[in-house]
This record gives sequence, structure tokens and C-alpha cells, in this order.
Amino acid sequence: MTTSSTPTSDADQRLESALQRVWGFSSFRPLQREAMQAILAGRDSVVVLPTGGGKSLCFQAPALVRLATDASSAGRVPSDRPERLGFALVVSPLISLMKDQVDGLRVDGVAAAYLNSSLTPDERDAVLASLRNDECRLLYVSPERLVGEGSQGFRRMLQQAGVRFIAIDEAHCISQWGHDFRPEYRQLGRLRDDFPDVSLHAFTATATERVRRDIITELRLQDAAVLVGSFDRPNLTYRVLRRGNLHRQLLQILERHAGEAGIVYCGSRREVEALAVWLQGEGLRAAPYHAGLADDVRSRNQEAFLDERIDIMVATVAFGMGIDRSNVRFVVHAGAPRSPEHYQQESGRAGRDGLPAECVLIYSGADFVRWRQMLEMNGELTDSGRALLRDMERYAAGTRCRHRSLVEYFGEAYGRADCGACDWCLKELDAVADSTVVAQKILSCVARVKQGWGIGHVSDILIGRATEKVVASGHDDLSTFGLLKDESVTALRGYIEQLVGDGLLTRDGDPYPVLRLTPAGAALLKGEGACSLYREVQPPKSKKSVRGRRESVVAAPWPWRSASPGAGMPGSSGASPASSPSSARCRGPTGRPSGARDPPATARPASVRRAIRSWRGPAPAAVSVHSRWALPSSSSPRSCRSNAARPSGAPRSRTARGPPASARSRSSFAGSRPRFAGANPGSGVGTVVGSAVNAAVATGGSSGVATSSSFSRSPGGSIARMASAGGAR
Repeated sequence: MTTSSTPTSDADQRLESALQRVWGFSSFRPLQREAMQAILAGRDSVVVLPTGGGKSLCFQAPALVRLATDASSAGRVPSDRPERLGFALVVSPLISLMKDQVDGLRVDGVAAAYLNSSLTPDERDAVLASLRNDECRLLYVSPERLVGEGSQGFRRMLQQAGVRFIAIDEAHCISQWGHDFRPEYRQLGRLRDDFPDVSLHAFTATATERVRRDIITELRLQDAAVLVGSFDRPNLTYRVLRRGNLHRQLLQILERHAGEAGIVYCGSRREVEALAVWLQGEGLRAAPYHAGLADDVRSRNQEAFLDERIDIMVATVAFGMGIDRSNVRFVVHAGAPRSPEHYQQESGRAGRDGLPAECVLIYSGADFVRWRQMLEMNGELTDSGRALLRDMERYAAGTRCRHRSLVEYFGEAYGRADCGACDWCLKELDAVADSTVVAQKILSCVARVKQGWGIGHVSDILIGRATEKVVASGHDDLSTFGLLKDESVTALRGYIEQLVGDGLLTRDGDPYPVLRLTPAGAALLKGEGACSLYREVQPPKSKKSVRGRRESVVAAPWPWRSASPGAGMPGSSGASPASSPSSARCRGPTGRPSGARDPPATARPASVRRAIRSWRGPAPAAVSVHSRWALPSSSSPRSCRSNAARPSGAPRSRTARGPPASARSRSSFAGSRPRFAGANPGSGVGTVVGSAVNAAVATGGSSGVATSSSFSRSPGGSIARMASAGGAR
């Protein structure tokens, strides 16, 4: 790490005075003084400070300090105005980020402004006038406005107004190896041509050594001071959970932070809105935030969160950059982000006041599949994108200190043996049965390959994967081949990492390290001593409810939909047919409520359409479909139930009114009363009368009727699995 040249003591005094007068701080945070000194000395710099490290202050404070060295900048401003102080030009990627920082500066009495598409013509003219009159100290612009098409005139105006220095925020966007690469940022290198005497300063919270080199190259920085702070946030507690019942997992987290502020990140806008509605239904003060919301709604929700009128913001990754709320006590990711850089930056929103906070990642393997598909569709699945996804997957599935994993990912050595602030160091993971035996099998395999292979090769042998390398080396004939075939590759690599961390194995050699036994590992292999291994916590198995998003029993012909789209859906504000007033009025023998209609054939699931074409004759049948097509519950009036199968004048049977309560409680509906409707005799599809459905429920699913619990794992599956003996053929 290089440092900048030190300006005069007068400069330090002026910086400390501005820091105390404007922001109320009596001292600098780590590397803040060095970053400010580089700016005042006119030396290019790259500053990497973690979220909450005060990097914005590094370019805001110097903009308020006048130095004798400013006289050297008079050559780039009109000679008739040598006393102009000028302004700092700040490149920022998001309108919300600009607004948040400028609003904060204005509250502190700093003359700051931004130019973006949200301004009216009058507001834009006022900003330009403040620049001409030397009344503005910080101007925020987007990279598109600064170097985009037709921006030459704007840059000429800035040259005349007197730019003192240029600060590029979120500079990782410049690098193609960064996690938020933006082509417009890469064009900022041309600023060196238009402002040859102005120093350039890149600021970011997340940049690996490779990204830092790329930033220096693309911006054409000269003799740049590279200042890299620590990536460790010791006040944050990191936990990783396999996704099971997401709502239940979230409630457990929220119970630990009752009444406290937090952010929940989701992977899509739909998930954001659904989760926000659910949290509101739980009595929590929550609001959604994503790019698809109207500007006024998004701005209103953001300000409500900053003003502490709401506690929980459910958001996509568009939220959080520059958000200045220091008392966020928890950040939850309801899905894996696309890179460790994203996770480090987003989880860093927690605990910016230095007090304890919690960061929880709730993930599943499907998250990474979705990211790969999404990036491939957008043409962004590059080699760097794949590598970042693998790194994130390795962190999520890892069984080692979370603080160590994140810190070492960014190239920083982690000095402590135990962070005491993650699920691994707190021993919250699942203990492996017979840990010592499992460890001895791994150590034995390392010894049998003569301590000359790496983690990947040893793992392949232990799980019994006959790869080309394994076969070519004859290791498929070893006694340890397939010895741990019941373990996953991820779990096995985690065990090996733990043995390395415990000093039983060591990795030797570079760039392709091999595993070697340590004296302690050799002793354990001989039966001397014991060890403990852990695996990631598996989510609890949750019961699937009939009223959930899986399947429900429906009878032919097709059930109706409510006239209101989405009615009866989870999270929908529409009423289900069962609760609709119209459901009490039946017309004709079908028992359908007034105003209801069959779904069009094209709207039915494809598997169900194929099943219809294969049916012959009037044999009873039942279909399992998504709850979008679910029938009203049995709480609807009995006058709406099946009467078509009852001969005219025949008395209503007990089974037509439903089985006894004792039979219902023993049914496969998990406590839910059955859903059914009468069939249309003229449909040609087949009929299932209410009595048949009730009888099937009471007897555990016989009489050709399929219960939802029998097929909860195959939405829209084949009819052969949905109908029992005597059903459709």
C-alpha cells in the first residue's frame, strides 16, 4: 500500500476544522486523513474502504478547504477570477445515491448540487448559475451525463467553471472484473484528456487486487496512491442458512430484532412485493423498494426508512448504495447474491454505527442456477461472471469462519484464530457423527495418494468419482475410493477445509497447492486423539399445506376462477370464491357461483391439456393442479355443493354433506376440509360427485380420487399418477 505526500500542517488544521465544524467529528477514521491528503496534494488515488468506513467524507471535506496550492490551478480557470475556490466533481452511478448525499450535505450547510434527469429546467438552470458564480462546492453527475453521447459541451462548461478534482464513487464499476461492471464507467478514462491538470480519485467499498489494477489502468492514473482499508467488520455476526420455510426462518430472525431496523434483500421485484405484503400482514412496519415502482412511491418509501417511520425495507440490490441510516441492526438476503463483492457491500449496510448487528444469508442451490440462466439470457455470463458465482457458492456452502472467508477473498490476511461472530465460530453448525472416523478416512486418502494431490482430486476419490485424472493415476483402485460416497462434494470439501484449519492437514505449493499430513494429522491417523467436524445446517422439513402454492384436489370439469384476477392467491387482496357473496348463489346443476366461468383451454397447464385429450368415457377422475385453479373451500354454502349426482327428489346423503369431523381430521388433507364441486354431466370428461370425494377422503384416498398430499411434489404431473384404480385410462 502506497501513501500520498504530506501537505502542510496548515492543511491538516483546516481539514480537522472542517471535520469538526460541518460534521461534528473530532478525529479521522482509518485512512481518511491519508485519502484527504492525497486530494489536497493533487495526487491521483485509489481508496478502498469498507461500507461504513467513511469513504464519502474523504472527498467531501477537501472540497471545503482552500489552500495556497490552489493558486497553481489558476491556469485552468479564467484569469479574471483567480480567487475562485472551484468545486469537486463527483461521479455517482444512481440518482437515489446522489439525492441522499446531496440532501445530507445541504442539511450540514454545504453548498452541494446534482445534475440529473429528475431536475426541472428551472432547477437545472439554478445549478448551472451556482457553478458560474462559484457558489457550489460539490457537484454530483452520472457517468452518462459526463462522458456519454453529446457531453462535449457539458465538459467544456465544467472546464470554465473550475473543477478542482474529480472523485469517482463506486469505482469498481469501471473494471470488467468488478461485480457491477458498467460500460459507461469505462469511458471515464477520457477525462484525463479534457482535465489533464485535475487529479482523479477512485473510491469503492469492494475491490480485489485485480480490480484495483484494472481501475488504475482504465482511468490512466499517474503515480496513484493506493489506500486499502480492512475488510473485516468485527461488529457484524454472519450466519448462513439453507432455505427451508422462508417465512418461518425470517420470523425467527425478526424475533431477535424486535422493533429494530433492517433490510431484507430479494432476487426479484415480485419476491420483494410479496414479502413486503406478508411482513405487513404480520404487523411489521415494512415497505418495498425496487426499480419497477413509481418514482414517487420509491422515493416516499426510501425517505420513510431514513426518517425511521418504517423499520424494514424489502428491496432488490438497487437499494442501499449510499443510504445513510447507521442503526440498521440486521441485513437478510432471502437468496444468494451473484458475488462475494455484492454480499460484502450489501451486508455492510448493517451496523454502520459500530454497534453489533447481524447478517444472514438464506440460500439454496437454485439461486445459483437462476443467476447463471439470467446472466446467460442477458449475454453477461462471462468468465469473470462464472468465477464470481463460484466464489459466492463456495462462501455459502463453506464450513469455516465467515469473517476469514470474506477477508481473505479480498486479499487481506486474517490474524485471529476465532472471530467469535459467525455461525462457524459460534459452533451453530450441525456436528458430524463419528467425526474422528470421517477425518481418518480423509487423512488416509491423502496418505495413499502420497500427499501429492489437491482438494479436488482427493474429494473425487473419496466420493467415488472416476474422473480422467483419477483413472489415469490408478486411484480408482485405492481402498479409499468411494469411501465417503454418501457425502456431497460441498460437504467433503468443507471437512477438508476444517482439517486444514485445525492443523491436521496443510496445503503446500503454489499456484496449485497439494494436501500434506502434519504431525498432528499423522497421529490422528494412527488413532491418537480425536477431532470434531461440522456441516452446514439443513433446513427443517416443513409440511405442505393444501391451501399453499402446491396442489389441490379438483374434480372434472374444470373449476371456476373468480371474476377478480388473482383472487384467492397467496398474497392477493382479492377474495376467494368461497368467501365471495356470489358463491352463495348457484345456477343450474353444476353448482357454480354466479358470474364464474371456466378457464380457457389455453390457460390450463399443458400437462392437464394433454390429460384431457387422453381421457375416454365417463369414468371418474381427479386432477391435481396449481392452486390458481383451486376450488372454494368447504366453508362455502352447502347449496353450492354437488347436487348433480343426486337423483331428483332423492334425499341428501350424509356423505354429500361431508364426512364426520373425526374422519376429516384423519384425512390426508392435513386438517383442511376437502374441496370439491359437482361435475357437469354433459361435459364428456367424467364426473366426480361430492360423495365420492368425501368417501375418498374418509378412506385415505381410494375410489379413484387423488389427494393433494399424494402429489405435492409433481405440479401438473401425469394423470397416471393422479388417478387410482378404476380412474381415467
